[in-house]
Amino acid sequence: MLAMQDVSVRYGQVEAVSHASIVVPAGAITAIVGPNGAGKSSLIQAAMGSVRVTQGSILLGGITVDRLDATARARSGIALVPQGRQIFPHLTVWENLQVMADAIGLGGGATEAAIERFPILKTRRRVPAGVLSGGEQQMLALARALMVKPKILLLDEPSLGLAPLIVEELVRTVVAFAKAGMAVLMAEPSIRFIRGHIDRGYVMSRGHIVAEAASALALEAAYVSSMNGSLPRATGSMIRQRTKP
Repeated sequence: MLAMQDVSVRYGQVEAVSHASIVVPAGAITAIVGPNGAGKSSLIQAAMGSVRVTQGSILLGGITVDRLDATARARSGIALVPQGRQIFPHLTVWENLQVMADAIGLGGGATEAAIERFPILKTRRRVPAGVLSGGEQQMLALARALMVKPKILLLDEPSLGLAPLIVEELVRTVVAFAKAGMAVLMAEPSIRFIRGHIDRGYVMSRGHIVAEAASALALEAAYVSSMNGSLPRATGSMIRQRTKP
């Protein structure tokens, strides 16, 4: 389980994330939804250690990882599929994976195991990553993340630039990981592509977590209400409105 407690992130004088607290349990897909600029990417990167947290704490399995950099967190079991995929376009599929293996210090068979995970990548192993389709590049980014055998998988807007059918295939793959016990945190600007697959989630707006929902249906209702400038009253434990500190 990943827990982020009272986390804030600042870029100079700008506070991108303010006092955010979320829990990402094992065996489930947790979503963070909100418009562009809401702070979703900054929160995801804070979990990975790619940006510095100015306040709060991040725990993996109840143990703080605050002092660990991104590489150390990867070794501890946190993996990120970043927004825009961030592959090396002039390197081959194989070389992209090997760079990750070298950076983390994985064994000699790690690259081969990663490329075997997705058959399409195996057939394209010697092709420069820049000529892959968007879906194939996203599979490469996912294969790269899975090389660390993560306990926590972070996905930052995985649907960006992809056709709906490709997104559906990608999300089905992620669902299988969650069913196998992995904790998955997925950030998206809307619930459109993921509504049928997520288990719970949060609505984020202007750096704040403004609502928590215990189901996809409740999350969609909270998201629509937040976009309209209001949030629904809690119904049982389905929606919980967050108050800003």
